[in-house]
Amino acid sequence: MKACAYPSEVILQGESRENKRIGQLLVKEGVIDERQIEQALTVQAQQAIYKPLGEILRELGFISRRKLHDVLLKYQKQIQLGEILVKMGVISDYQLMQVLFMQEHRSKKLGQLLAEKGLVTRSNLVDTICVQLGISGIDEKSVVPDKDLLDTVNVAFLRRRRVMPLRYDKNSRILTVLMEDPTDRETIEDLEKLFKADVEAVMLRTGAVDNLLDELFDMWHLSH
Repeated sequence: MKACAYPSEVILQGESRENKRIGQLLVKEGVIDERQIEQALTVQAQQAIYKPLGEILRELGFISRRKLHDVLLKYQKQIQLGEILVKMGVISDYQLMQVLFMQEHRSKKLGQLLAEKGLVTRSNLVDTICVQLGISGIDEKSVVPDKDLLDTVNVAFLRRRRVMPLRYDKNSRILTVLMEDPTDRETIEDLEKLFKADVEAVMLRTGAVDNLLDELFDMWHLSH
């Protein structure tokens, strides 16, 4: 389906397809305007190392991380993982083309094929998915759950949904949650009802998140 032309498209001419697409989607949803995109693009052009447009918009205070996540999650299929990997310098256009050709003949996800060929690591993929979804990635050593949070909710529910609350900011009323699947909108909405807070999902950059979650839940169980 052909994308509608928005005013931001004029501003974004000459920019990457990823920037065009993200800018158009954010304008379409009414969360930012063309002036804010233009300012963010100016800042982006000054970066020594590539930084996603959405992240710059967030740092400039034009959009919250949760709102960015909501929009990017809604249009996830329109923001191509391969394009972001190329833009971030993880793989080349030629490598992407090769793997996309392989994908036509194999029923595997792009990230899985790239990993099998040794072109990307788990942290590469997580970083790229974080850009795709407008969320953050954390390392295993940074995963320190707030025991007080766990005491306020049914841990069986958290274990079943494969999520772990990490911290709660009382001032902003934002709950940071480690999620096995940050695209699980239903779980995010349920957590927001339980904790009466906005949820910001994070992903584990290294290690197996399923194993880590089980270890953390078992440790909590033994302490009670």
